[in-house]
Amino acid sequence: MKKIHFAAANGFPSRTYEYLFAKMDFAEIDFINIIGHKPSHNKANNGFLKDELIEHLDVNFNEPVVGIGHSAGGATLMLAASERPDLFERIILIDPPLFSHNKRLGVGIARFLGLWQRYGPVQKATNRRAKFSNKEEAFNYWKEKPLFKNFHKECFASYVEHGLVECEGGVELSFKAAVEADIFRNLVVNFPKKMSHIKATLIFAEKGDLLWESDIAWWKKTHPNFELIGFEGRHLFPLEQPDETVNFLKKLIMADNIA
Repeated sequence: MKKIHFAAANGFPSRTYEYLFAKMDFAEIDFINIIGHKPSHNKANNGFLKDELIEHLDVNFNEPVVGIGHSAGGATLMLAASERPDLFERIILIDPPLFSHNKRLGVGIARFLGLWQRYGPVQKATNRRAKFSNKEEAFNYWKEKPLFKNFHKECFASYVEHGLVECEGGVELSFKAAVEADIFRNLVVNFPKKMSHIKATLIFAEKGDLLWESDIAWWKKTHPNFELIGFEGRHLFPLEQPDETVNFLKKLIMADNIA
């Protein structure tokens, strides 16, 4: 049975994906439920996520695993596998925010000018509502938000269940908004120089708006060892189409046993 480490998207506890995990009966699933909340000074390029992931795998496994990462989780896996390829049998990156050189240059300029912090995902995460009187109020509040409108009902229920913890006066986000903003703020813009030794697949969302055609073209040109495959869905398709995602991943992973 395959051993898989799953790295979740930014802002989501890994248990949000528990419906998907339950369907992956061909593998043993490992994860860090809420990553990035340990004290750390290695913030640049999201090094604090990479360091925590490497430490976790070093402690919990004595053989390479299949790494699967969604969104920011995919970027974290790429950094970890570049530094410690011995920890991974292969990595599968699901619509990660890993952009072409020109696009990353634009992000760097926006950071320098202070625009990256004031607009977009950093600003949204910073201003995210963090507290509710109870989970029912959170459920009713979130179900009206565009982010969740296409979620599979089980995945949405899991987010409500695991995305909140008790606090004085009610419940609050278990994945702190400040950490979510920090991860967006330190988006990966400097790629490791050596990635040719990594067996990797990048799955891009064909209906998403994160990875552009120019990003896909750049990946194909500069990293020919990466297998690029499209999935007919939006950026959050693992939580919107979990059954289809599991079937897709199973065919991809089990093909290794046939080859």
